[in-house]
Amino acid sequence: FIKPTFNMADQKKVITDLENKIREEQAHLDESEQQLRELEARMASFCAMIEEKKMYSMDLEAEQADRIAEMKEIAISLKSAKEVNEEEVSMQNLKIQQAEDSLEEMKTKCKQEVKSLEQEMEDNKALMSNKRKQLEQRCETLKRLQVGLMEVREA
Repeated sequence: FIKPTFNMADQKKVITDLENKIREEQAHLDESEQQLRELEARMASFCAMIEEKKMYSMDLEAEQADRIAEMKEIAISLKSAKEVNEEEVSMQNLKIQQAEDSLEEMKTKCKQEVKSLEQEMEDNKALMSNKRKQLEQRCETLKRLQVGLMEVREA
């Protein structure tokens, strides 16, 4: 292996070009790291939102179940009363059915929202993985440029 000979001007130009390329790669690297940190923060936020939505859904379910139980007790007491008013019992049964339908709608909506948030989180995971790969590639490029710069300086 024969080292090429450079005149001083060529050597300084190569060194300057490599230093500029290193600065450029470092800037890209810094930008990628910042994007990665932002994505990680968003991921944490999505996780918190999903947990919050799940808790909200469970609270709604429990609250609605309590209301349905109360309404069923009222219906039972109305049926057992001597002066049974069929219309009142029918209205109470209708309210129970509406409450049950409403509960199912809320459960479905909450499940859909959680599923949507989970999908967005998965998308962000993939994006974060790509950003990490870009970051690793930029680090490798930066290392190669720094090695090349050292070799040129030693020449």
